[in-house]
Amino acid sequence: SGNGNHIGWSVSAAPDIVTDSGFTVLKTTPTVGTHRAMISDTYVHGRTGTDPYTVVSVFKPNTLDADRALFSMGLAAGEICNGEQVSPISVGDNGKFAGGGICGSSDDSWTSTDGVTPTTTEYWHVVTTFQDDVERVYVNGELDKTTKGATPTSNTPPSPDNRFAFGYMWDALKDYNLNMDANVALVVVLDRALTATEARRSYQAHFPTRTYRPISVEQSLGAMRDPARTAAGEEPTDSQVWTGLWPDVVLLLDSNIPESLTSGTNQWSDLSGN
Repeated sequence: SGNGNHIGWSVSAAPDIVTDSGFTVLKTTPTVGTHRAMISDTYVHGRTGTDPYTVVSVFKPNTLDADRALFSMGLAAGEICNGEQVSPISVGDNGKFAGGGICGSSDDSWTSTDGVTPTTTEYWHVVTTFQDDVERVYVNGELDKTTKGATPTSNTPPSPDNRFAFGYMWDALKDYNLNMDANVALVVVLDRALTATEARRSYQAHFPTRTYRPISVEQSLGAMRDPARTAAGEEPTDSQVWTGLWPDVVLLLDSNIPESLTSGTNQWSDLSGN
């Protein structure tokens, strides 16, 4: 059965579903002024402790504001910057793409001056991975930055209050409006760290001519397939059809699959299952 980590919202703070560059996207503009406006009710198979993870996203920022989080996960509360909740897809203090997954570390990517500066004129493929205290951010298939933090700063506790959400979840800074205004086409969360090769293949699958084009679920996830796991029968082969189940995938939101996002609904439906 599916994980069911659907992202819901209220009528008073609902995102727009629009067509941009010929494909459907979710536009967060109407939600950025509301804390945790777009959030799940569940956290099935979500990352806890210091477990590894990957978040893949395709999006276009609508502003060039620094200190903005597009997507967060973990404890939907808290007043301490200690990794109880992480914001793996972000733009940091210095206007660079950031992972923000090792909050509290002096080497957090949130404060980095290195790497690519976003633009508002194109869609970006951003992948953040975390494993063994090391966070890696890949932008358009290339390693953008690597940061390392101490284990205690990246610990998400098991809690009934854990959630997936768009924007920033940390209560302590909720009045500073750190939610990113963006057009979002894709968010995938996995419970393992993708390799550099897998991150590059994901970009190439979604951006075949350096321009984003919607693809099928089979193509999207197949690009990130672990060959060793496929050989062991733990992941589907190319000839197998998507059934809603895929090992390692915790959350799958795709704006161009009607079963995931449809105008007139109050949620972005999670297609994952593991």
